[in-house]
Amino acid sequence: MQYFFNTSAIVKIYHEEGGSEVVLPLYNGNDNSIVISELSKVEFLSTIHKKFRNKEIDLETVEALKDRFLFDSSNKFIVIPMVSSTVNTALDLIISHGKSNSLFSLDALQAAALSIISDNTAIFFCADKKLTSFVKNIGYETLEL
Repeated sequence: MQYFFNTSAIVKIYHEEGGSEVVLPLYNGNDNSIVISELSKVEFLSTIHKKFRNKEIDLETVEALKDRFLFDSSNKFIVIPMVSSTVNTALDLIISHGKSNSLFSLDALQAAALSIISDNTAIFFCADKKLTSFVKNIGYETLEL
């Protein structure tokens, strides 16, 4: 099975929190492939540094999580690059859906990256209820944490 993990799902792989028990079996499943957007690389590093500033994790943990995530980004995950066509798709999503949906810029970029998977078979996995609902409304299968 192919899953598209939003950053909120990715964080649960590396830092135990609510929802980790759902994400980890998918991450560890030998028959699963996990797709992420290149944007998630930036968001993940920002998130773990915020956890450090909030004293949820120590500096050693930041470094370990960073190293493990970057290794997975190069060796385990399929990373959808942030290219002009992705940005243009995000713009189109905001123009067509922004008046009636709470669609933030980074969420639109995540949804646009998902749309690059042309066969529509990836299941979108996210902890954000509004984004999950939006992605479902535009025709993708979703899992919500």
